[in-house]
Amino acid sequence: MNAAHHHPEPKLSRNQTEILSCLRKAKEPMSAYAILDRVRTVGISHPPTVYRALNDLMQKGMVHRLQSRSAFIACIAAMP
Repeated sequence: MNAAHHHPEPKLSRNQTEILSCLRKAKEPMSAYAILDRVRTVGISHPPTVYRALNDLMQKGMVHRLQSRSAFIACIAAMP
């Protein structure tokens, strides 16, 4: 029997995984600098690294940018 996934997540880099995890745990949208403050503990310490990961996650449809607040939020995937 083959183990197919119903909703496989795209392959993410370590930085993307850490930033997505941070956003999923957040209770509200976060600015890139607020995300940076939280992910410093795992070795992500430069704003361009955060912005690059956020842009990649937005292209994958996993993060939305709230223009009006200059903040980011993780997309909630539909559960089967």
